[in-house]
Amino acid sequence: DQEMATKGLGQGLLVGLMCGMGSGLLIRLLLGTVVGAFDLGGAAAAHAMAYLSTLCWLCPPVGVMLAATHALRGIGDTRTPFYAMVVVNLVNLGLSWLFVFGPAPWGGMGVRGLALGTVLAWVVGMVVVLAFLLLRDGRAKDGDGVELSLRRCRLAPEWPMMKRILRVGAPQALEMLGMWAIHSVTLRFVAGLAPDGTLGAHLIAIRVESMSFLPGLAIGTAGAALTGQYLGAQNPEKAARAVRVCWRYAALLMTLFGVLFLVWPEELVRVIVPGEGADVALLVSIAAPLVFLCGLNQPVLATALVLKSSLRGAGATRLVMTYSFATMIVFRGILVPVAVTCFGAGLFAIWVIMFVDVWVQAGVFSWVHFRGRWTETDV
Repeated sequence: DQEMATKGLGQGLLVGLMCGMGSGLLIRLLLGTVVGAFDLGGAAAAHAMAYLSTLCWLCPPVGVMLAATHALRGIGDTRTPFYAMVVVNLVNLGLSWLFVFGPAPWGGMGVRGLALGTVLAWVVGMVVVLAFLLLRDGRAKDGDGVELSLRRCRLAPEWPMMKRILRVGAPQALEMLGMWAIHSVTLRFVAGLAPDGTLGAHLIAIRVESMSFLPGLAIGTAGAALTGQYLGAQNPEKAARAVRVCWRYAALLMTLFGVLFLVWPEELVRVIVPGEGADVALLVSIAAPLVFLCGLNQPVLATALVLKSSLRGAGATRLVMTYSFATMIVFRGILVPVAVTCFGAGLFAIWVIMFVDVWVQAGVFSWVHFRGRWTETDV
């Protein structure tokens, strides 16, 4: 439905702007509480306040740009969002360097300069994407002849379409907020573990794992786009088939990365932490077993990633939120604190608990997928 797609884009941009403004204001109002929750020292707390008080201005342009790029991904155009993010990253690098290391009066801003460079980069990215959508004027086509352009007349608020967008988007927003809160709890317990390098090793292992996580997430995005298109075309059989093809590709690719994690865990950690010395050896000794553990779980992680993304593409965001919350609260919100405070669990045990959570989610969403009722979701 070309007309509804164009209307959805315009109203999505408005909703993205409003949500960005609201979240930016909320972050600014709660900034002291958020920074205080991590129990940072004097200098670290001051840097965090300076950085985040500037970064909160990022939220409105991010809200608009994410609405635009996800709309483009929904019609199968992943190239334009990629080019837009290349622009954002290049501008971010240049401006952040200028504001931190450049000559007066531009340089010398410290962490506030890093945040300002990031904010301005996303503003530039937003302008680029909006200009692309305005200038194409419906002439360009993506996917199977689907057109998507921004018409000024569609920027007037229309509550029925906004309501549909919020019905799909609000559960995912709550899911992301809940995930942030639960991950913050986990991070707080990790930060309190001995020895002192435990938190650093935890973050290093996550960085190594992202080698496989990000490609899997990209394939999940493709699955979400195909799911939405096929369900929109009233073809649930092809939607299910597309999800399973993406599932196989993601499982294969991430399993190959998993082999690397199993064979060379220490070497991969040393790519991120080069050098010698007692501190480096400590980080490697803690992080390498975590990377090895990641290798064992890659096919299961691929299953959870792709199936959750495809369900979101079908509009079943409330279902994803419900099941994700249920498992994460049990394993990460309850079992991790209990294991650490009552049984003295270390970082490796925490990762085992988190991966059990992933296994359970993979099983639950596999059951949901093969049950088939997600194809009947009303958006």
